[in-house]
Formats: sequence, structure tokens, C-alpha cells
Amino acid sequence: WDDLGDTSYTYQWVGTFNHQDCIGSFAGAWNGTISNCVSYATVYGRNNVGGIAGFKGQSMRDCIINDCAFYGNIIATGNHVGGILGNGYTASSAPGSPCATIENCYATGNIKGADCVGGIFGGEGGVQGTANNGIGRVRNNYFSGKVSATDGSYVGGIIGFMKSMNRYNDVRNNYFVEGCGADKGIGRIEKLIDKDSGNFLQYQHFGRDDDPLQSEAVTKKIAQAQLTDGTLKDLLNSGKFGRSDWQQGEEYPVFGNEKHVTGIKSYDFESNPEKSLNTGDDYSKLYDYTITVRYSDGTSETIKASEGE
Repeated sequence: WDDLGDTSYTYQWVGTFNHQDCIGSFAGAWNGTISNCVSYATVYGRNNVGGIAGFKGQSMRDCIINDCAFYGNIIATGNHVGGILGNGYTASSAPGSPCATIENCYATGNIKGADCVGGIFGGEGGVQGTANNGIGRVRNNYFSGKVSATDGSYVGGIIGFMKSMNRYNDVRNNYFVEGCGADKGIGRIEKLIDKDSGNFLQYQHFGRDDDPLQSEAVTKKIAQAQLTDGTLKDLLNSGKFGRSDWQQGEEYPVFGNEKHVTGIKSYDFESNPEKSLNTGDDYSKLYDYTITVRYSDGTSETIKASEGE
């Protein structure tokens, strides 16, 4: 349960076909941050299988994966399977656990499982509604391979299944290629907190005003030709989510080498800004709060909130 970075796995396979749960190239159960890691492995397993990590291991600690690429394949016989991460936190004892974060990642291979299968993220199989505990982000990722669910219908180009989704699920600027095996970016959302969900108080505090199953700002299908003609590269670079140095490779966009933000942390702010201020309040009272910014080269700096964008 720490940070892991700058690692590449080139061995042939990970896991044991049909028998093991919670399998990934670098971790099974994971809390912490995985950055700058690349895997070419074929990953075998059953449930909670991911190209980089299997699932979020502890309820309240971070589970963050950024700047990672998975070029291998996944062959799983169970549920919650993803090209980067298989599943979030699943235990019923913590239905409000903060969701996992996946940013600036991509997967290019074949991702196969029984159900709840996503090109990037198998999904959040246990969280029934995170709120003030923290924000889970799936942003600026793409999938260019093939995805399939052999024993179900919850398959998405980006995310397979979400137990619930509200405004604290920050999912946007994700792309998947037409013909990948999924018609939608998110296979299924079991409970969407919006104005029609029947609980106005919930909607007022953490409801959404969009339809994440239909919104192209959340996930967008692109043509195969857009992988190579610079269109996807430009779309990824337009997102304000940590990096703008994507380069055009021969087959698809790849990472550049420019220094960029990989993490932001502030102990002065509470996990949810709504606890500190209400809509319409004067935000200048927060300007002296400090924020620690971590960069891709391993350096960090502390700035005041008034200095950020």
C-alpha cells in the first residue's frame, strides 16, 4: 500500500487461468498510486482482473492509477474485468467508499471476461453512493482493443458496470474505438442519482444533471482512422487533466516526455468543498489554503489556492 512507478513488465503471463481472483500485472488488491507503468503481459484470472491492478483493496485509502499503458491481453472467466483496473472496493461494509481514480491511461489489447467488462475499468461493483468521502475520477483515457463479455451484457468501451453514479464520479474525456465490441462507453449504471431518481435531497446534494450513458463528454466513440490521423491525440491533449504531451504513434497516441501534474493534495481543504462553502459564498476566504502539487518527474511544490487555475 504505497506508490509504484516507472516499471515495465515484459514476461509472458500473469495469474492462473480459471482459478485466481484479484489479479493484475503489478498488484492484486491495491491502495496507493501506480504511475508510469507499462505491461505487455497476458493476464489470466477469474474475478476482479485488471491489466495493471486487480481491485481497490481497502475502503478509505486512495486507489489511483495514472500514466499507465497496457498492451497485453486479459483472459478472465469471472466478473469485473478491465484493461487497467478490474474493480473498485466491493465489500458491503463500506457502501460509501471513495471510488477509484484512473487518469491518462490506455489499453490496446483484447479484454475478455464473463460480465462487467470494460476496456479501461471493469467498474465499481460495490459502491452504492460515494458523497463527502472523496471523488473518483476516470478521465482522459482511451481504449483501442477488443472487449467482450462471454456470459452477460454489461460491457463498455471504457467502464463495464457502475453500481451507482453521482456528481462525485468525475468521468469525462474518455474515448473508445468503434468496432471494439461495445456499443456504449459505460455498459450499465444500476443507480443514477439525478432529478428523476426519486430523492430530491440526494439530488440536491450530489445529483447529476447529465445522462452519463449518452453524454459524449463522459465517453465518446471514435472512428478507427482517428487513432492514427491525430484526432484522438488532439482530443486527449485538450483535456485539463494532468498532461498535454500526447504524441502520435504509428498505431495510436502514446505518451510524451514533458513534465506534467500527476497529483494534487490539500490537507487544508476538506474532501468535499461543499462542507466549507455554500454556493454563492465568497471563495476568497480559501485563497490562503495550501495545495501540494506532484509532478511526473518526481518533484513537488506547495502553492496557495489563489495561485492555481
